[in-house]
Amino acid sequence: MAATTGPTNLMAGVTCRDTRDLYRYLTERVAPLQGVRELETAPVIRTVKRVGTLLS
Repeated sequence: MAATTGPTNLMAGVTCRDTRDLYRYLTERVAPLQGVRELETAPVIRTVKRVGTLLS
């Protein structure tokens, strides 16, 4: 999560298994949040390098 300037005011990164998982996350977790009026996604199809824990 990061605060931004311009037409958006927040940016968040999330890792999902597939497009179905991303859709479920956006519709069931993000959309119901109070104050969310608009949402724009920009999927990254391939990540070359990443630090983090692998979830199964």
